[in-house]
Amino acid sequence: MMWGLLLRAQTYYTVIAKNGVVVRQNPDSRSKQIASFSFGQTFEVHTVPGSSIAGNNNWIEVKLSPKSTGYVSTQYVLRSYLSEEESRQGCLTSMDKEHSAKVMFKKFDLFIYCYAVFKNCYDDLIRKDSVYLCEETFYETSNKILEITPKIAIDSVSVFYTKVESIDEQVDYRKPAVQAKNWSYETWYKNTVHWKGMEEYVRLEKRNNFFRLPIVQYQNVEKLRKKKMALRDTLVNLSGETDNIATMVYKGKPCTYLIESVILKIILYPKNSAPETRHIKIILSYGC
Repeated sequence: MMWGLLLRAQTYYTVIAKNGVVVRQNPDSRSKQIASFSFGQTFEVHTVPGSSIAGNNNWIEVKLSPKSTGYVSTQYVLRSYLSEEESRQGCLTSMDKEHSAKVMFKKFDLFIYCYAVFKNCYDDLIRKDSVYLCEETFYETSNKILEITPKIAIDSVSVFYTKVESIDEQVDYRKPAVQAKNWSYETWYKNTVHWKGMEEYVRLEKRNNFFRLPIVQYQNVEKLRKKKMALRDTLVNLSGETDNIATMVYKGKPCTYLIESVILKIILYPKNSAPETRHIKIILSYGC
Protein backbone atom coordinates (compact mmCIF):
# COMPACT_ATOMS: atom_id res chain seq x y z
CA MET A 1 0.00 0.00 0.00
CA MET A 2 1.17 3.55 -0.61
CA TRP A 3 1.43 6.72 1.48
CA GLY A 4 3.64 5.15 4.12
CA LEU A 5 1.20 2.43 5.11
CA LEU A 6 2.05 0.63 8.33
CA LEU A 7 3.49 -2.81 7.59
CA ARG A 8 3.59 -5.60 10.18
CA ALA A 9 4.05 -9.35 10.43
CA GLN A 10 0.60 -10.10 11.83
CA THR A 11 -2.49 -10.11 9.64
CA TYR A 12 -5.96 -9.31 10.98
CA TYR A 13 -9.53 -9.43 9.70
CA THR A 14 -12.76 -7.87 11.00
CA VAL A 15 -16.18 -9.54 10.87
CA ILE A 16 -18.67 -7.52 8.80
CA ALA A 17 -21.57 -10.01 8.90
CA LYS A 18 -24.27 -8.52 11.16
CA ASN A 19 -25.05 -11.98 12.62
CA GLY A 20 -21.39 -12.87 13.11
CA VAL A 21 -19.39 -15.59 11.41
CA VAL A 22 -18.85 -19.29 12.07
CA VAL A 23 -15.38 -20.80 12.52
CA ARG A 24 -15.21 -24.31 11.04
CA GLN A 25 -12.86 -27.20 11.65
CA ASN A 26 -12.04 -27.52 7.94
CA PRO A 27 -12.38 -25.15 4.92
CA ASP A 28 -15.81 -26.50 3.99
CA SER A 29 -19.25 -25.03 4.67
CA ARG A 30 -20.40 -28.49 5.84
CA SER A 31 -17.53 -28.88 8.29
CA LYS A 32 -18.05 -28.90 12.06
CA GLN A 33 -18.53 -25.52 13.79
CA ILE A 34 -15.85 -25.10 16.46
CA ALA A 35 -16.15 -21.39 17.34
CA SER A 36 -17.65 -18.10 16.17
CA PHE A 37 -16.78 -14.41 15.94
CA SER A 38 -19.30 -11.61 16.48
CA PHE A 39 -20.00 -8.61 14.25
CA GLY A 40 -17.16 -6.11 14.49
CA GLN A 41 -14.73 -8.53 16.13
CA THR A 42 -11.15 -8.45 14.82
CA PHE A 43 -9.04 -11.61 14.88
CA GLU A 44 -5.57 -12.74 13.82
CA VAL A 45 -5.09 -14.83 10.69
CA HIS A 46 -2.80 -17.85 10.67
CA THR A 47 -2.16 -18.07 6.92
CA VAL A 48 -0.95 -15.42 4.49
CA PRO A 49 -3.85 -13.57 2.78
CA GLY A 50 -4.38 -14.79 -0.77
CA SER A 51 -3.06 -18.27 -0.02
CA SER A 52 -4.98 -21.04 -1.70
CA ILE A 53 -6.91 -23.21 0.77
CA ALA A 54 -8.87 -26.22 -0.50
CA GLY A 55 -8.03 -25.12 -4.04
CA ASN A 56 -9.45 -21.56 -3.79
CA ASN A 57 -9.24 -18.24 -1.94
CA ASN A 58 -12.64 -18.49 -0.25
CA TRP A 59 -11.26 -19.42 3.18
CA ILE A 60 -8.72 -18.08 5.67
CA GLU A 61 -7.15 -20.00 8.53
CA VAL A 62 -7.54 -18.20 11.87
CA LYS A 63 -5.84 -18.52 15.24
CA LEU A 64 -8.07 -19.70 18.08
CA SER A 65 -5.26 -20.43 20.53
CA PRO A 66 -1.48 -20.95 20.33
CA LYS A 67 -2.09 -24.56 19.24
CA SER A 68 -5.53 -24.39 17.63
CA THR A 69 -6.78 -23.00 14.33
CA GLY A 70 -10.01 -22.98 12.35
CA TYR A 71 -11.39 -21.66 9.05
CA VAL A 72 -13.57 -18.65 8.21
CA SER A 73 -15.20 -17.75 4.90
CA THR A 74 -13.68 -14.63 3.31
CA GLN A 75 -17.20 -13.58 2.27
CA TYR A 76 -17.93 -12.23 5.76
CA VAL A 77 -14.67 -10.49 6.76
CA LEU A 78 -12.59 -7.45 5.79
CA ARG A 79 -8.83 -7.04 6.10
CA SER A 80 -7.64 -4.94 9.08
CA TYR A 81 -4.24 -3.31 9.54
CA LEU A 82 -4.58 -3.25 13.35
CA SER A 83 -5.52 -5.68 16.11
CA GLU A 84 -8.84 -5.55 17.97
CA GLU A 85 -7.39 -3.52 20.86
CA GLU A 86 -5.59 -1.08 18.54
CA SER A 87 -8.73 -0.52 16.45
CA ARG A 88 -11.14 0.41 19.25
CA GLN A 89 -9.92 3.94 20.06
CA GLY A 90 -12.27 4.28 23.04
CA CYS A 91 -15.15 2.29 21.45
CA LEU A 92 -16.57 -1.03 22.62
CA THR A 93 -15.48 -2.56 19.30
CA SER A 94 -13.95 -1.24 16.10
CA MET A 95 -17.51 -1.21 14.69
CA ASP A 96 -19.37 0.37 17.61
CA LYS A 97 -22.35 2.02 15.91
CA GLU A 98 -23.29 4.13 18.93
CA HIS A 99 -19.92 5.89 18.66
CA SER A 100 -19.95 6.36 14.89
CA ALA A 101 -20.37 9.18 12.39
CA LYS A 102 -23.39 8.99 10.09
CA VAL A 103 -23.65 10.97 6.85
CA MET A 104 -27.06 10.98 5.17
CA PHE A 105 -27.48 11.53 1.45
CA LYS A 106 -30.72 11.29 -0.50
CA LYS A 107 -29.96 7.86 -1.97
CA PHE A 108 -27.66 6.32 0.65
CA ASP A 109 -26.34 6.62 4.20
CA LEU A 110 -22.69 6.27 5.13
CA PHE A 111 -21.41 5.13 8.52
CA ILE A 112 -17.82 5.64 9.71
CA TYR A 113 -17.52 3.21 12.61
CA CYS A 114 -15.83 4.15 15.90
CA TYR A 115 -15.36 7.74 14.75
CA ALA A 116 -16.68 11.17 15.73
CA VAL A 117 -17.11 14.53 13.98
CA PHE A 118 -18.32 17.99 14.97
CA LYS A 119 -22.04 18.21 14.19
CA ASN A 120 -22.01 21.95 13.52
CA CYS A 121 -19.40 21.41 10.81
CA TYR A 122 -21.57 18.63 9.38
CA ASP A 123 -24.75 20.73 9.36
CA ASP A 124 -23.30 23.98 8.04
CA LEU A 125 -21.07 22.79 5.24
CA ILE A 126 -23.15 20.86 2.74
CA ARG A 127 -22.21 22.13 -0.71
CA LYS A 128 -23.72 20.68 -3.89
CA ASP A 129 -22.48 17.07 -4.07
CA SER A 130 -20.11 17.40 -1.08
CA VAL A 131 -20.32 17.21 2.70
CA TYR A 132 -17.61 18.72 4.91
CA LEU A 133 -16.92 17.12 8.30
CA CYS A 134 -14.64 18.23 11.14
CA GLU A 135 -12.93 15.42 12.99
CA GLU A 136 -13.35 15.31 16.77
CA THR A 137 -10.18 15.67 18.85
CA PHE A 138 -8.31 12.41 19.55
CA TYR A 139 -10.00 10.52 16.70
CA GLU A 140 -8.39 9.60 13.38
CA THR A 141 -9.46 8.03 10.11
CA SER A 142 -6.76 5.33 10.05
CA ASN A 143 -8.11 1.78 9.70
CA LYS A 144 -11.72 2.89 10.14
CA ILE A 145 -14.50 0.87 8.48
CA LEU A 146 -17.10 2.55 6.27
CA GLU A 147 -20.50 1.08 5.52
CA ILE A 148 -22.68 2.28 2.66
CA THR A 149 -26.41 1.64 3.14
CA PRO A 150 -28.32 2.28 -0.13
CA LYS A 151 -31.86 3.63 -0.01
CA ILE A 152 -32.53 2.59 -3.60
CA ALA A 153 -31.84 -0.49 -5.71
CA ILE A 154 -28.22 -0.44 -6.91
CA ASP A 155 -25.85 -2.61 -8.92
CA SER A 156 -22.79 -1.63 -6.89
CA VAL A 157 -20.97 1.14 -5.05
CA SER A 158 -17.29 2.13 -5.00
CA VAL A 159 -15.37 4.37 -2.61
CA PHE A 160 -12.10 6.16 -3.42
CA TYR A 161 -9.72 7.93 -1.04
CA THR A 162 -7.15 10.69 -1.18
CA LYS A 163 -5.63 13.23 1.17
CA VAL A 164 -4.97 16.97 0.91
CA GLU A 165 -1.46 18.16 1.82
CA SER A 166 -0.45 21.75 2.50
CA ILE A 167 2.86 23.59 2.74
CA ASP A 168 2.74 27.05 4.34
CA GLU A 169 5.33 29.68 5.10
CA GLN A 170 6.08 29.71 8.82
CA VAL A 171 4.76 32.62 10.88
CA ASP A 172 7.55 34.23 12.91
CA TYR A 173 5.76 35.87 15.83
CA ARG A 174 9.06 37.35 17.07
CA LYS A 175 9.12 39.90 14.26
CA PRO A 176 7.92 43.42 15.15
CA ALA A 177 5.64 43.57 12.09
CA VAL A 178 3.80 40.44 13.24
CA GLN A 179 3.50 41.78 16.79
CA ALA A 180 1.91 45.06 15.59
CA LYS A 181 -1.71 45.67 16.63
CA ASN A 182 -2.90 46.07 13.04
CA TRP A 183 -1.27 42.80 11.88
CA SER A 184 -3.70 40.42 10.19
CA TYR A 185 -2.97 36.77 9.48
CA GLU A 186 -5.28 36.78 6.45
CA THR A 187 -3.45 39.76 4.90
CA TRP A 188 -0.05 38.30 5.76
CA TYR A 189 -0.97 34.90 4.27
CA LYS A 190 -1.87 36.40 0.88
CA ASN A 191 1.73 37.61 0.51
CA THR A 192 3.46 34.40 1.60
CA VAL A 193 4.51 31.22 -0.21
CA HIS A 194 2.21 28.23 0.11
CA TRP A 195 1.22 25.09 -1.77
CA LYS A 196 -1.74 22.71 -1.59
CA GLY A 197 -2.30 19.50 -3.48
CA MET A 198 -3.40 15.88 -3.35
CA GLU A 199 -2.48 12.49 -4.77
CA GLU A 200 -4.61 10.51 -7.20
CA TYR A 201 -7.62 8.75 -5.73
CA VAL A 202 -7.11 5.16 -4.56
CA ARG A 203 -9.93 2.62 -4.64
CA LEU A 204 -10.68 1.26 -1.15
CA GLU A 205 -10.79 -2.46 -0.50
CA LYS A 206 -14.41 -3.63 -0.47
CA ARG A 207 -16.39 -6.52 0.93
CA ASN A 208 -20.14 -6.30 0.30
CA ASN A 209 -20.82 -2.62 1.09
CA PHE A 210 -18.05 -2.28 3.70
CA PHE A 211 -14.75 -0.49 3.04
CA ARG A 212 -11.49 -0.07 4.98
CA LEU A 213 -9.62 3.24 5.24
CA PRO A 214 -5.82 2.97 5.01
CA ILE A 215 -3.31 3.73 7.74
CA VAL A 216 -0.95 6.58 6.94
CA GLN A 217 2.44 7.08 8.59
CA TYR A 218 2.56 10.86 8.48
CA GLN A 219 6.35 11.25 8.67
CA ASN A 220 6.79 8.95 5.68
CA VAL A 221 4.20 10.91 3.70
CA GLU A 222 6.07 14.14 4.44
CA LYS A 223 9.35 12.57 3.31
CA LEU A 224 7.72 11.49 0.04
CA ARG A 225 6.40 15.04 -0.51
CA LYS A 226 9.88 16.51 0.02
CA LYS A 227 11.34 14.00 -2.43
CA LYS A 228 8.71 14.63 -5.12
CA MET A 229 9.15 18.40 -4.91
CA ALA A 230 12.92 18.31 -4.27
CA LEU A 231 12.55 20.31 -1.05
CA ARG A 232 15.37 20.86 1.43
CA ASP A 233 15.09 19.85 5.09
CA THR A 234 15.10 22.40 7.88
CA LEU A 235 14.01 22.58 11.53
CA VAL A 236 12.75 25.86 12.95
CA ASN A 237 10.65 25.40 16.08
CA LEU A 238 8.65 28.51 16.98
CA SER A 239 5.88 26.65 18.81
CA GLY A 240 3.81 28.41 21.45
CA GLU A 241 0.25 27.40 22.30
CA THR A 242 0.10 25.61 18.95
CA ASP A 243 2.68 23.73 16.89
CA ASN A 244 4.66 26.02 14.60
CA ILE A 245 7.54 23.92 13.33
CA ALA A 246 9.07 24.46 9.90
CA THR A 247 10.44 21.18 8.52
CA MET A 248 11.13 22.09 4.89
CA VAL A 249 12.25 24.95 2.68
CA TYR A 250 9.85 25.92 -0.12
CA LYS A 251 10.71 28.76 -2.49
CA GLY A 252 13.45 29.89 -0.14
CA LYS A 253 11.20 30.13 2.93
CA PRO A 254 11.00 27.89 6.02
CA CYS A 255 7.61 26.17 5.85
CA THR A 256 5.31 23.96 7.89
CA TYR A 257 3.74 20.81 6.49
CA LEU A 258 0.31 19.35 7.19
CA ILE A 259 -2.04 16.66 5.94
CA GLU A 260 -5.02 18.96 6.13
CA SER A 261 -7.85 16.64 5.22
CA VAL A 262 -8.94 13.42 3.53
CA ILE A 263 -11.51 13.17 0.75
CA LEU A 264 -13.82 10.24 0.09
CA LYS A 265 -15.36 9.92 -3.36
CA ILE A 266 -18.41 7.66 -3.42
CA ILE A 267 -19.74 6.44 -6.77
CA LEU A 268 -23.19 4.87 -6.63
CA TYR A 269 -24.35 2.74 -9.55
CA PRO A 270 -28.19 2.68 -9.41
CA LYS A 271 -30.08 0.07 -11.40
CA ASN A 272 -31.28 1.44 -14.74
CA SER A 273 -29.78 4.93 -14.32
CA ALA A 274 -26.48 6.77 -14.63
CA PRO A 275 -23.81 6.60 -11.87
CA GLU A 276 -23.90 9.31 -9.21
CA THR A 277 -20.87 10.74 -7.40
CA ARG A 278 -20.74 12.28 -3.93
CA HIS A 279 -17.78 13.60 -1.93
CA ILE A 280 -17.01 13.77 1.78
CA LYS A 281 -14.15 16.00 2.92
CA ILE A 282 -12.94 15.40 6.48
CA ILE A 283 -10.91 18.17 8.11
CA LEU A 284 -8.39 16.38 10.34
CA SER A 285 -7.82 17.10 14.01
CA TYR A 286 -4.36 17.41 15.56
CA GLY A 287 -4.93 17.38 19.33
CA CYS A 288 -6.45 20.01 21.59
